[in-house]
Amino acid sequence: MASNGCRPSLSIHAIVSLVLLLLAAAATCLPASAANSPKQSNKPSLKTVQSPDGDIIDCVPSHLQPAFDHPKLKGLKPLEPPERPEGRKAKSMAGGTTQLWRASGETCPQGTVPIRRTTEEEALRVRKHERKLVEGAGESPNSNHEYAIGTVEDENLYYGAEATYNVWAPAVANDGEFSLSQFWLTSGTYPTSLNTIEAGWQFYIIELVIYRDHKVRLFFVYWTADAYQSTGCYDLTCPGFVQTNADVVVGGSISPTSTYDGEQSEMKLLDHKDGNWWLEWDSAVVGYWPSSLFSNLADSATSVQFGGEIVNKITSGVHTATQMGSGYFPEEGYGRAAYTRNVQVVDATNTLVPVQSLGLTAGRPNCYNITKGVNSDWGTHFFFGGPGRSDTSNPGAVMASNGCRPSLSIHAIVSLVLLLLAAAATSLPAAAADNPKQSNKPSLKTVQSPDGDIIDCVPSHLQPAFDHPKLKGLKPLEPPVRPEGRKAKSMAGGITQLWRASGETCPQGTVPIRRTTEEEALRVRKHERKLVEGAGESPFSNHEYATGTVEDENLYYGAEATYNVWAPAVANKGEFSLSQFWLTSGTYATNVNTIEAGWQVLYGQSYPRFFIYWTADAYKSTGCYNLQCSGFVQTDANIVLGGSITPTSTYDGKQIEVEILVWKDKKDGNWWLEWDFTVVGYWPSSLFTHLADNATSVQFGGEIVNKNISGVHSATQMGSGHFPEEGYRRAAYTRNLQVVDATNTLVPVHSLILTAGRPNYYNITKGVNSEWGTHFFFGGS
Repeated sequence: MASNGCRPSLSIHAIVSLVLLLLAAAATCLPASAANSPKQSNKPSLKTVQSPDGDIIDCVPSHLQPAFDHPKLKGLKPLEPPERPEGRKAKSMAGGTTQLWRASGETCPQGTVPIRRTTEEEALRVRKHERKLVEGAGESPNSNHEYAIGTVEDENLYYGAEATYNVWAPAVANDGEFSLSQFWLTSGTYPTSLNTIEAGWQFYIIELVIYRDHKVRLFFVYWTADAYQSTGCYDLTCPGFVQTNADVVVGGSISPTSTYDGEQSEMKLLDHKDGNWWLEWDSAVVGYWPSSLFSNLADSATSVQFGGEIVNKITSGVHTATQMGSGYFPEEGYGRAAYTRNVQVVDATNTLVPVQSLGLTAGRPNCYNITKGVNSDWGTHFFFGGPGRSDTSNPGAVMASNGCRPSLSIHAIVSLVLLLLAAAATSLPAAAADNPKQSNKPSLKTVQSPDGDIIDCVPSHLQPAFDHPKLKGLKPLEPPVRPEGRKAKSMAGGITQLWRASGETCPQGTVPIRRTTEEEALRVRKHERKLVEGAGESPFSNHEYATGTVEDENLYYGAEATYNVWAPAVANKGEFSLSQFWLTSGTYATNVNTIEAGWQVLYGQSYPRFFIYWTADAYKSTGCYNLQCSGFVQTDANIVLGGSITPTSTYDGKQIEVEILVWKDKKDGNWWLEWDFTVVGYWPSSLFTHLADNATSVQFGGEIVNKNISGVHSATQMGSGHFPEEGYRRAAYTRNLQVVDATNTLVPVHSLILTAGRPNYYNITKGVNSEWGTHFFFGGS
């Protein structure tokens, strides 16, 4: 005893610590069956529900829930939900989640709240006593918790937050570890007075933790008022959070979860302050943290964070293989990596405001990383996660010192992958090389076209364009004002694409991307192609032309024409036949910039394909066809670049036409493309040097490749395969040639210079009349 004969003057903290040590020691003596069997709390229940996952749910009168055992809450009753913040986004576009205990249709009676029974082990254990929130870093040197987080940097004070999370079931490797995705609303100083409010999904797997099974747990919810020292807890395991909803079990299992390359299951969490801090899950108000629980969070939050967290026990001195998120790195993108999207905060006017600036932190990016983006559909968002120690089966594998992937830059990793792919391609069997392969872009839907093409519907913000260094972090733009002076719709038969034959379309917010073969993906497209200046054929290439070059103006801001579409015979492998326009600027053959579009038939294919092409360095290292590299930004969900078109014109029969317009937006400077009055997308001006401002040349016409096999000229046809002298319904034509001037007006072409490199094989003739304007016939065989 103390010298005065009374009890020793221990601090409250010391007494609590001693009690906790005794409780922990007692817990180790409990028989396994007692420690692990779910126990009913001291709260009376009006009904009990057995969940399919083994959970037992007690329906406890709401005024008797654990919250009201708190000294500051005794005698109070649950409040009614307040007004929600203004500016809420629409419901999740992906699959929603539910809770397993509701599978049988059971609910708790009105006036009660569902409380999950916990084991003795859970009840005795002080939850999360080792947990540390990291301030300004993704990993704490004083803990075994690792993070990949985004910290909002927009405002000084916050009154809530909202985001949509996709839900996964990551692997958890060792006793005492977990993996989660959540938000943190915080205020105060770590490690003394930090206040936090937290919610999200969390995955445990081993017996010695609060959730002993293999299920994802919703909500966890969590709070602390003293930096995780003695206040706060998970869910309803201590007095604090007041539940008002009879349908949601805080700490209950959720289902389904997202699958790799499959359906994504999402949940939306909103927390907002109305004196108290209210929590909402997928539009269902769950309850609130009374402001009286807090000191620093009593008025507002000073920091908002979103992201992932794992515990790494470093078992046997080796980094854990516990996964964060989906277990895949964020570079894998939608359908494969975990994400948090539409990140918003609540301001002082109770309005949800999109986050504008998000600072990313990953303590061990070679184990768990995070990347961010912004677009019109997902707002500010991020992908995050990783596998942790990624090679548990090969101790001799090359890894970083912590057992995770080597800390190569993304550029270095991509370069290495491409080199390996190129090397592997040389030994691919023909069947493998010709089999259409899905790109590394996730799809929300896949469509099988009657011609054998496979079309993936890829989220528009994840299309290849935004892999370009100059386009990263951007989002697709809205179409600008079209040029004045457009002609009437085509008088001949219209055209469509085969993939639409079954009535299938891509969902809103996606773009259709045709899968390519290994051969197509690995081949540098069009690397031999030469644009001819002032001549129909280049003596240095096997490309032959019949073209018309516009001579009306010095500067051009677009072009339009109507083309009839044929299916010419292509004789040899590696040859093609096409009809197109060229918008160009620069000097051939060093730095010419081109924008091109039209129809093309490849060897072995019976249908023409709608194609686009661009280069910024005379076809040397920049540019590609369609979406085979980053560059062109597609905005339309109904047209497949590189997709087959039908029907085609017939000799002495119906003529099928397509109208193609390209024009330069004077505001943003991008080059926009339209196909039969449908805006397809645009080439960003930042891709170009000489075409950044305008074009100095416009050409229209036909082109073929002549492989000159065995020294004999190719039998590949141009146009319809008939000479232009045969005229309408027999020869290919391009009509109503126009260019866009500096005032964004379409002006008819008045002077057209014709060139045919080998007129005895492929020729061109021109004409002018009131209906067709300036036009030409071309082709041959």
